[in-house]
Amino acid sequence: MNSIDIYKQKQTQDIITHIIDAYNAKPEFLWKKYPRLCIFRNDRNKKWFALITQITAKQFGLNIGGDVEVLNLRFDRHEALDFTSTHENFFPAYHMNKNNWYSILLDGKLSNNTIFELIEKSYLLVNDKK
Repeated sequence: MNSIDIYKQKQTQDIITHIIDAYNAKPEFLWKKYPRLCIFRNDRNKKWFALITQITAKQFGLNIGGDVEVLNLRFDRHEALDFTSTHENFFPAYHMNKNNWYSILLDGKLSNNTIFELIEKSYLLVNDKK
């Protein structure tokens, strides 16, 4: 089983493949206690630009059963990000600093291309950091 196979959503697998191909960033599984949590780092400065995890829907504030997969990305705190009106799949970051990160529910309702553009923004934000 490769690292992509642990995620159920095809969209999650597509995103991981895209990040590996576009940024040469390999998924890092840092905590044995959380085997479905991986991070991606900028190769130049080792800053995180993406995090993927699987959590219960209830942990994410959703009134559905089971687990969901989410992608956390960085955003520029100087840009307003209205999670309630942007899209139903955008949320304040799960388990991250909500001033710098947001979460996307990966259930296929948001297109891969849209998510790829957001990943690019996150990557560029950390690429500028030392």
